[in-house]
Amino acid sequence: MPDAPEGGMKSMVKSLCLAVGLLGGLAGGAVLAGFGLAVVARAAQNLPRLAAVDAGQQAIVQGMVSAKSADSLVVADQTIDTPATTPCEKDGRRIMLSDIVVGDWLKVTVYRDPAHDRLQAMAIEVMARQD
Repeated sequence: MPDAPEGGMKSMVKSLCLAVGLLGGLAGGAVLAGFGLAVVARAAQNLPRLAAVDAGQQAIVQGMVSAKSADSLVVADQTIDTPATTPCEKDGRRIMLSDIVVGDWLKVTVYRDPAHDRLQAMAIEVMARQD
């Protein structure tokens, strides 16, 4: 094996360690993601859940609509601002925000507005309707 330049072997070892660490992190992330999907599936079958939302971050709120106004919905005890431009769908088709009624089970992608510390809907999917 040819001689490595001064520091070259150390550099190669560092790169190898970094690569192994990244791969280990990715594998661990995949395990956590798989576990997280199982928890989400179970939660969707049981009680509504709210993903923790830090200011400036996105999350998912799932639950039944318990109240509705012209510019907001209450889902899983969370008041969510709903601009008229919020995309809504049911069964893969676009619907109007006005088509959503109290009793619908929703999956809402939200964003916590850091300026007002309020949840704002980015997308709404009607999962089921309680009759």
